[in-house]
Amino acid sequence: MKLPRPLTGGAFFCYNLLMNKGFTLIESLTVITILALMTSILILYNRTGERQIVLLREKANLISTILKAKNLALGGFIQEPLQAVVCGYGVHLEENQYLIYRDLAVDCNASDKRYTPDNPQELFGDIIEISPAVFLKVDEVQDILFAPPLPDVFFDGGAALLEKNIILSDIDETTAVTININNAGQITTQ
Repeated sequence: MKLPRPLTGGAFFCYNLLMNKGFTLIESLTVITILALMTSILILYNRTGERQIVLLREKANLISTILKAKNLALGGFIQEPLQAVVCGYGVHLEENQYLIYRDLAVDCNASDKRYTPDNPQELFGDIIEISPAVFLKVDEVQDILFAPPLPDVFFDGGAALLEKNIILSDIDETTAVTININNAGQITTQ
């Protein structure tokens, strides 16, 4: 049986083992730099995720409001007392808010099928403010009206012949979601 070879260097070798247990200044600075870089990436990623959550929440709220207007039109909901006939319910879109409105007219065939801000009776419920971190693009459509009984769909006062898109984006327009509404009132998202 062989015995292990004794360590050479004697007391000097043992002194070096005891003194080399720490890290050098360069090693410590390297670790701190890597941790700072990883923390900044994590914070940036977290803010991007927060923007997407706000954007998706606003998309869900807008879709819910459009579906509510569609259901009101399907149900023929009328709130008394009104001097005019309710010809349908719709959603009016602006860059930082949207609302549900009633299309009121004496004769529904002669209705303009648009929201009239001058008529306070057309407003149904509250005006819904969009988060300041989200921007609503209203280039393609501003008024969406559902008229009973099918419901018939009207975009900006005219009959819906094609699909229209509503685009929600964050303020710096790096992330966007699209809500599509076709001429049958079906809502899809991208």
